[in-house]
Amino acid sequence: MKNKLRLRCINGNATLRQSLGRDDMDPTTKKILKLLKEAERKRSELDREIENFRHTLEMVGALPIEQLSQELERAYVAKQPFAGMSLADTCKTILRDHRDRWLSKAQIEYMVFRGGYKSTAKDPKSSVGTTLQRLAKDGFCDPERKRGAEGNRYRYTVPVAEHLKDLDD
Repeated sequence: MKNKLRLRCINGNATLRQSLGRDDMDPTTKKILKLLKEAERKRSELDREIENFRHTLEMVGALPIEQLSQELERAYVAKQPFAGMSLADTCKTILRDHRDRWLSKAQIEYMVFRGGYKSTAKDPKSSVGTTLQRLAKDGFCDPERKRGAEGNRYRYTVPVAEHLKDLDD
């Protein structure tokens, strides 16, 4: 059984006494401050570890250099929304979620797999590229053709029906 944190408060001036250099701080406050310091140390270690992983992914070309929304990435990782979706629906969701910007194939691939998509293809990266080309052909997204390391970029195309609805409002 875990140790329970027993809280005992002597008075409300404990913090003031500590800031004045006196060592007669409430024992509960001391205990909580010690636990807080330990939690912050662990968080700092985890932040460094996360940065090392991100840097490694960047070096091997798996993490796009231009970062996407960290808030969306965290939500994708936490909820794994693409685990039961088709690749086309997954790409559509990512494009819609980032509707205000152009996304490279590498950025979309990264989010696809961060969001829990399980590929059965022999070459999952190629599958993402093929899916994006098909979505562009179907008018779901605009392609911006580029050569070189950056490659093609894609942006969500608002359907005509949504344009008309906006005009009516």
